[in-house]
Amino acid sequence: MPTTPGPLTDALAAVWEAVRTHHPDAPRARIGVADTPIVLAHGQERWTMDDEGMYLLLVPAEILRRGPESTVTCILHEAAHLLNLVRGVNDTSSGGGYHTKKYLDAAKEVGLTWPDGAPRHATAGYAAAELPSTTLDRYVNHLKPLAAAIEQTLPYLAAPEPTRSSRHNRLIMECSCKPQPRKIQVSRTVAGLGPIMCGVCNKPFT
Repeated sequence: MPTTPGPLTDALAAVWEAVRTHHPDAPRARIGVADTPIVLAHGQERWTMDDEGMYLLLVPAEILRRGPESTVTCILHEAAHLLNLVRGVNDTSSGGGYHTKKYLDAAKEVGLTWPDGAPRHATAGYAAAELPSTTLDRYVNHLKPLAAAIEQTLPYLAAPEPTRSSRHNRLIMECSCKPQPRKIQVSRTVAGLGPIMCGVCNKPFT
């Protein structure tokens, strides 16, 4: 469930206001901390808005444990999704498991980059983007306050426990075999790692 520890929430909110300073189209958002494992599903249906018209942006505790740079990367990742959301642009495929070129455009807008040489799913899209040092420099003044707030708060956050896969969190993917495609069912986490190739048609399941 989301938690909202005071000092950490304040530090995260300051980062988001800095994001909106650089990207005025970014909507108002309230940042919470999710004490649940990272879920690799990025579809627009996950976004909710509170009574004040603010989107709820959740940063997993697992990301916080990786430090302030990973936290800023996560916030910018979500900023790109929110920009597309308010613009009415669908930026994912395969049930939210992959990012499309439209997401990559928004990610570049907020300063993220697609890593050189990283694999791309032939039909479904991009798995992730990275934070270059030039973009991190924009938020350098927030790193120390964020690091201090994370250190102060992490001991009081519940560690996420493994969860069993459910039908809701699994994807049904098909290959390109003719006349009858073969189907597989995989978790969103597995689907997000990269293409799964069919040994018969030699094309990826999508």
